[in-house]
Amino acid sequence: MNIFVDSSSVELYGNNGEVCGATQIFPNRSSEGVEVYSLGGKTKATIKYYPLSGIWNNDIKGKSSVLVSLSEEELEKTLGDEFSIYTTTIPTRASQGVTWKFSDPEVLEIVSQDETQTTFKTKKVGSTTLTATSKDAKAKKTADLNVYGKDTSNIIKDLTNFRTTGSWYVKKGAYVGNNEGDGFTVAEQTNSDQKSTYNLEAEANLIDIGSTAGIVLVSQNEDPKKGSIIANVNKNGNYRVFVFTGEFDDNGNPKVKNLIEGTVLKTKDNKYNLKLELKGNHISYWINGELVCDTNQDYYKKGRFGLNVFGGTTEFKNVRFNSTTSIDYTNVEGSGLTFDQTPGNLHAANDSYVVNNGKQKTGVAISDQQIDINKNIYTLEIDSKVLGDWHADNPANGDTVGIVLFSQSDNLFRDGGIVANVNKWGSYSLIAHVKDENGNLKEVNLAGGKVYEAQYNKYKLKVKLEGNRISFWINGELVCDNIQQNYYHTGKLGLIVWNGPSEFKNIIITSDQVTLLK
Repeated sequence: MNIFVDSSSVELYGNNGEVCGATQIFPNRSSEGVEVYSLGGKTKATIKYYPLSGIWNNDIKGKSSVLVSLSEEELEKTLGDEFSIYTTTIPTRASQGVTWKFSDPEVLEIVSQDETQTTFKTKKVGSTTLTATSKDAKAKKTADLNVYGKDTSNIIKDLTNFRTTGSWYVKKGAYVGNNEGDGFTVAEQTNSDQKSTYNLEAEANLIDIGSTAGIVLVSQNEDPKKGSIIANVNKNGNYRVFVFTGEFDDNGNPKVKNLIEGTVLKTKDNKYNLKLELKGNHISYWINGELVCDTNQDYYKKGRFGLNVFGGTTEFKNVRFNSTTSIDYTNVEGSGLTFDQTPGNLHAANDSYVVNNGKQKTGVAISDQQIDINKNIYTLEIDSKVLGDWHADNPANGDTVGIVLFSQSDNLFRDGGIVANVNKWGSYSLIAHVKDENGNLKEVNLAGGKVYEAQYNKYKLKVKLEGNRISFWINGELVCDNIQQNYYHTGKLGLIVWNGPSEFKNIIITSDQVTLLK
């Protein structure tokens, strides 16, 4: 290989020109070193390095300095950091090395210095301007340094004694994490009481292009990669809840197991409000107030809480942590349906109901509301969401949401009823579960079809029961118009899912008394 490097590009020629490539680079003037490395196994090479003279005769004459170049001009460091600045005096025939002066000498000190490199150490939180002056005092250059502290006690009251990997510091009321890979800050607080519900909230501002912000829970030690669960989101709204299993592959990379992944609406300002609830082994995760994960995990019972960044810088504000005595709520205040008597596979999550009986299983919750179509006309409206990835080529943890009509008992599949449902791909059906002449339950397909797949798995369901006729709307589209059924006149309403969790909220039920003609 032949490699040519100048002040703005790198060109590579291999196998006598059979392979070639070039790219632009933008180094500072003080970047004059050469480093050779290899990856994967042993490498033997003969390396020759030699300078080439330029064809342009525009070198600066004489040895008087005209410019000082610094490798860094805007620096952000934390208290106790050591860092280096490389210096070059132009022309290179001039005496190299600089003299430093600080606007606030209490902020940092010089650890070591030679003609091309100075190593500093920060001593105090604050700001200072570094001025580098050439040996002949004819050229100067400045750099600005901000030093931040690591004490979070003034901005985070509920989590203490953090242990960090990556760069973490306090800046303008925010806890800032920065790392090219995973960076963690793990507190000493744990979910020690399995009878309590733990809540951790944080406002995350994702600064860099590749930034990802996350919450750490049940970390088994100070290094979450050795065992923990992470709930995160990136700048594009892609989220993931996954497990660091504590195992590592042959290359030393941690093994992970996805619990759920998906997408929420991307924010314009790259700010996401994260909230996580841990109740025993049950995890609920909200992004900007939207429930995106409601699942169980069987990996870890207890562990520490913390924060996570990946691929850049994220600012965390309003970090709040608390625990309360666990209560199994089966009602949402103001909801049109209540589930005190037979909640089945349902639980309340803030302002939503979540129904879940696990993968490849049907989950059912029968409400307390009894209906009688001989007496009333009913309209039921529900905002539903299949929790998980909304892309059709990546199945979620849940796949189907629906409404139960005329359930004859708390056991729909034993005693019968009617189901109006839709799956995440937009296929819908209206099915009656009725008994045959032998008393065995059978399915009768009343209607079916397909609507457009909804973005983010959100389906607004509406059912109208008028006499023995059923009308069914999905996202405002009438898909079943006055479908006749002669099986049931009374029963209960309910919710139904298949293959994992789905959310139901904003439930409204109205009824109008039937007017009998004389």
